[in-house]
Amino acid sequence: MTANQQIETFVEKLLEEKGITDVGADAYKQMKKDLLDRLEDCVNAAVLDKIPEQKLHEFEALLSAKGDSSALSAFCHKNISNFEELLASTLVSFRTRYIGLAPLAK
Repeated sequence: MTANQQIETFVEKLLEEKGITDVGADAYKQMKKDLLDRLEDCVNAAVLDKIPEQKLHEFEALLSAKGDSSALSAFCHKNISNFEELLASTLVSFRTRYIGLAPLAK
């Protein structure tokens, strides 16, 4: 399973946990897309916070390309110590906020 497939599965489980299962196909598709976009923004913000300043331009170029997620992943693994931990904690935090187990950060 690719990273993108894992993220999609994660989002689908969030929607299920939230009780969003009995909506029309179009509404579900839009909700899933919106949640994927929000999650991507959270992950990118967490990554931007940890990338060395001299590597920001390179990271932004990879983000703009929006093509090769494996290149982006390799860049993050190379330039961010404990990237897997950062990603995991970001996903857990996102889930907690979305499901409503904690207040949104101000």
